Amino acid sequence: MSQEDVERARAGYEYLNRVGEPNRELLDPQITFDAIGLPGFGSYRSLDAFLTDWLAYRDTFDEWRIELEELVEGRGGRVFVSTRDGGRVKGSDREVFQRAFHVQEFRAGKVVRFRLFLDRSKALEAAGLRE
Repeated sequence: MSQEDVERARAGYEYLNRVGEPNRELLDPQITFDAIGLPGFGSYRSLDAFLTDWLAYRDTFDEWRIELEELVEGRGGRVFVSTRDGGRVKGSDREVFQRAFHVQEFRAGKVVRFRLFLDRSKALEAAGLRE
């Protein structure tokens, strides 16, 4: 794992905010997503399977964004990311946000596994880190 993977992860979130969908060029075609800790999500074996549920979530907002709070190089090609995502709920002036923690595993410059956690300690452990 290198600082380059941290920068790739950062670029992926910037693209997501700009375009509204993940940058497929940064993702391995056989990527796995594990979001079982988040209500309404599960474990996915492809980007397209994950996108079906994620786009339904994103589309509950008139204005959605993800904010990066922390990106840390982990062990074994992993990057720990602390995020806050949300925005203005459709049809209202109300904004809601949630904090989540991501662990991205890179191989040959591509994300091969993406894990989502609501518990920071568990995410740090999955990235091979400690508080």
